[in-house]
Amino acid sequence: MNIREYGRGIVLAALATGIVACAAKPPMGPPPKGVVQEAVGSVVHEVTAVDRETRTVTMRAPDGVEFSIVAGEEVRNFDQIDVGDTVRAEYIQSLTFEVKRKGTDAPSSEAITGLGRTKLGAKPGVVAGGQAQMTATIVGIDKDAKTVTLRNAEGSEQTITPRRPEYLDQVAVGDLVTLTYTEVMAISVEELP
Repeated sequence: MNIREYGRGIVLAALATGIVACAAKPPMGPPPKGVVQEAVGSVVHEVTAVDRETRTVTMRAPDGVEFSIVAGEEVRNFDQIDVGDTVRAEYIQSLTFEVKRKGTDAPSSEAITGLGRTKLGAKPGVVAGGQAQMTATIVGIDKDAKTVTLRNAEGSEQTITPRRPEYLDQVAVGDLVTLTYTEVMAISVEELP
């Protein structure tokens, strides 16, 4: 997963769905911020076959559909996976936004990722996460068309139509919009009791 590219795509999509709004008069009240989207989930699959030579694990999803994956060399403790084990995947995804007043920040983009694995000899497991953040400047507002034009750190501009009209009076040209996309996933192999 390339969190930087994925995060930039999410940021542009989120902007297009309306977390930023505009106004011709000075903004009133504090700048808007909040959660655009959040997802938390968990899924459990049953291991139905293991091919140790090809490092292929076949699993049955909760809906009964079977599928196979090839576990790369980075999967520590592959030999600990057995038929009948369960593979549990849990994830959290969130996209938040915050508008900052002109002069309080600068356009930017950055991404960080992290990875943790189980200790040697244990059942395989991994926790992976990443965060992408982008700050863009509001450079144009067309209140009649209900659009706002944003410029990112590289100088590219994009005009979007906001979905959240309640923010029309809370932002102005020169304000900055920071979007933060966070994703964490934990995968573990467990023996059935």
